[in-house]
Amino acid sequence: MSQQIYVDSYRDQSGVYLPIEPVMETDEGYDSVRIQTAARNQAMHFWQLGRFRFLLQALKDEICGQAASSLSLIDIGGGTGGWVKYLEHNYPARFREVAIGDSSLSALQFSRGLNSQVDHYQIDVLKLPWKSRWDLVFLLDVIEHLQQDVEVLKSIKNILRPGGLLFVTAPALNCFWSREDDAAHHFRRYAKNDFLILAKRSGLELVRARYFMFFLSPLLWLRRFAWPDLGNMSNQEIQMQKQKTHRVPITPINHLLRLIFSLETPVGLRIPFPWGTSLLGVFKANSQPFRN
Repeated sequence: MSQQIYVDSYRDQSGVYLPIEPVMETDEGYDSVRIQTAARNQAMHFWQLGRFRFLLQALKDEICGQAASSLSLIDIGGGTGGWVKYLEHNYPARFREVAIGDSSLSALQFSRGLNSQVDHYQIDVLKLPWKSRWDLVFLLDVIEHLQQDVEVLKSIKNILRPGGLLFVTAPALNCFWSREDDAAHHFRRYAKNDFLILAKRSGLELVRARYFMFFLSPLLWLRRFAWPDLGNMSNQEIQMQKQKTHRVPITPINHLLRLIFSLETPVGLRIPFPWGTSLLGVFKANSQPFRN
């Protein structure tokens, strides 16, 4: 449980901490269909599981020698709680505290039902309520949806303890831009240099940047051409197309793609790939040694 609770907050019947000042949900929020789709994808989809595997190895590398039981972490934009659930099942160490923060109350309430021992906070990422609070913060495929990316990182810097780490994943490289990015309301895709600029402008230190989804990148590049013209589609048709493309592939294909993706860990963290469809950045609050 949290040792530093939201100062101006209350807890709803589901156990989610809500701010006194209402939070405006971003994008289109989460309806029941999107919640179920997101939860299923995070548990089964080859891309989600491959991304989590890559991220977990990076986490192990960065906190090597540190006692996990002394560290607190929060997944911002954690939605239905897939990353936290993956950690619970695949990382034997137990952190001092684990939390999920999101603007979507419905997603948090869903996650709370699956992760009852994890604190859940409804938050505005630009108005985070803590100061020097967390050792580890995760922002996983969230920042591309937010126009003010520098301000977001500045906000997160304020909640990190001295030497704390921020793990960011995002879609990579404009050559992979497609109508799917438009449908998902992405503002941008990132290159390594973009993360370096973000670090400098936000006052953070970029300690690692790695492309991933390298082996399967030709497949994604070709898939760009499968998306129809959004200009000729209604919002309902766009949502149906998104649901179609986000489905978990049939089991044999999903297993094969997961196997191929899994080969990138830990190779892609030891020998940097020249490109990939996604980018991982690890940012540090300052240059002091990481908190023990």
